[in-house]
Order: sequence, then structure tokens, then C-alpha cells
Amino acid sequence: MQNLKMLVAMTCVVGSAMAVPAQAIVYTNNNSTGIWNDPLNWDTLVEPISTNSVTLDGLTVSVTGSASFSVFTNNVSGYTNGGFVNVDNGGVLNGFGNYSLRYVNIAVNSGGTFNAPNDGIRNTITVNAGGAMNGGTGLVQDTKTLTVHGTFSPRGTVPASGTSFTLGGTTSGVLDVKATGKVILDLYANNSSEFFSVAGTTSGTKLLFAAGSALELRPQPGYVPQVGDTFDLWNSANALADLTTLSNVASSITLVGSPYNLDTSAFVSTGVVTVVVPEPASLGLLGLSAMMLLRTRPRR
Repeated sequence: MQNLKMLVAMTCVVGSAMAVPAQAIVYTNNNSTGIWNDPLNWDTLVEPISTNSVTLDGLTVSVTGSASFSVFTNNVSGYTNGGFVNVDNGGVLNGFGNYSLRYVNIAVNSGGTFNAPNDGIRNTITVNAGGAMNGGTGLVQDTKTLTVHGTFSPRGTVPASGTSFTLGGTTSGVLDVKATGKVILDLYANNSSEFFSVAGTTSGTKLLFAAGSALELRPQPGYVPQVGDTFDLWNSANALADLTTLSNVASSITLVGSPYNLDTSAFVSTGVVTVVVPEPASLGLLGLSAMMLLRTRPRR
């Protein structure tokens, strides 16, 4: 028995010694493919995992498969020239660490997906047309610009009622939704939804929607919108923030999977939208469509 206890103790010591934090990994592109998912392009000859810090040394890398990282670090002076990541068609980049969205610029291209960590965005991120970005519960737009030509879900699919996507956590932050861009906000219950908190402390904070952009409200499981339900989609504690383009998206706010419409007349001034029944003309069109379907249904 004593020998068995000693063996168990030795095993625990060895196991503890092996449970060390994952090492920093440096991208070298030694295999000249420019691909994140090529192990030969990393100094360890192994792809990074969710606990690895990643240094790009100012280089550009393409993500074409599933990839993970904890944080980006930088061997090049300054915060903005640590490298570039392109999440290309079929690529999925998953972030896990804190203070991870610094140093590198990220472009999510058509067919690519970026699942961001719970962190502050401190470098430029661009979601191009056909690309998608999903945030975590702690994602904050801080000091830099997030440009959306594709789809942006600030909280992804994380269930967390009444959570905000903050613009300007410490200084300023810009969300710039272009004409082809769409933002998805989750709804959890009456007066409980994701929303934009425009909280920057400087005049550089901006919530921008171009003409043709879209804002989609997505009810979460367990909640069915009812007439009269309201949602406050933005608030601002920063009197200097730029909110001048909200009118561009007011008429493009949609309620997914519901027979009801939205009254968005107060969205620009207060952020509030209200669930309402469709206008009589819309109801008439729905009835006409149903009649046409019946008439065109083949006889048996």
C-alpha cells in the first residue's frame, strides 16, 4: 500500500509539471503557403490552440479552416503593425482570450466566420460582404473601427438577456455598417434585448448606418413577441457621439419569424421600437396572397 501511495504521488507531481500554460507561437510562413492551418508555417510546427498566444511579426496570414487562438501579441513596435489576418472562404477563426484583439488587423471575407472573444476591439476589423462576425458576451468596441459589409451579431448565439454592445469602453469606438451590412440583435422578452450602449468619452464615438443597411431583431427560444412589446435598441451617455445616420436604418428594422410589424417612429430619437399589428393594407395583401395560392393550387 505504501508503494502504491508513492506511485500515485509521483504521478500527480508529473501530471502537475505537465499542466503548464501553452507556449507562445510565432508565425513564420516558412512553408511559404501563407496559410494559418499549415503547421509548417509556425515556429513550433504545430497550429495554435485556444490557449496559445500568437505573434505574426507583421506578416499576413489566411485562415482557410478552423483555427483558434488566445491572444495576439506583437514583436513589432506599436499597436497597429503586428500583422494581418484574412478569414477566407471556409475559414473559422475562434478567439478565447482577454486583451486579444490588439496588434493585428482582421478581415473576414466572403464565406469566412470570426467568433470573437469576450474582449475589447483595439484594432481594425472589417467584415466584408458574405462574411460573418459573432461576438462574445463581453465584446466592446474600443478605440478602433469595426466596419460591416456582411453580417455582425454582437453577442453571437450566447444567451444573455438584456446585454449591451458597448461603443467606446474607455475612449471611443466606431461601428460603421455599410449599405450591404446587417446587424442582428437578440430579443429575450418584452423590454429585454441586446442593445447598443454608446458610452465613449470622446467625440470619436460613432454608431453609423449607411442607407441600405439592415437591423434584424431575432427572438430567442422561449420568447414569442406580442403586440405592444417594446425594445430599447440604443442608449447614449455621450452627448458628443455621432448618431446622425440612425434614420438610414429605421425603416429596415425587421422582426424575424413574426407575423407582426414594428413601429420604428421613435427609434431615431429614443431607440425604442414597438411590436404592432400590420397595417390594413398589409393585411389585405396577405389575404390576397393567400387567395392567389388557393386559386393556383392544382385540382385533384
